[in-house]
Amino acid sequence: MKNIEIIILDFPLLDTRNQIMGITGKFIADLVLQILSYVAQIEGENLKQRQAEVFKL
Repeated sequence: MKNIEIIILDFPLLDTRNQIMGITGKFIADLVLQILSYVAQIEGENLKQRQAEVFKL
């Protein structure tokens, strides 16, 4: 496991360097990142499916 910090300039809540809320803040940032990652993965799968449907026409 690597200790990597993530900084998203437009979304300060996800700045994992920020230790203001301690472990709770880190947990919230990790949770939000996991949700965004899941949504991006599902959207990517949906996009591939829609593209495959277009090419079948």
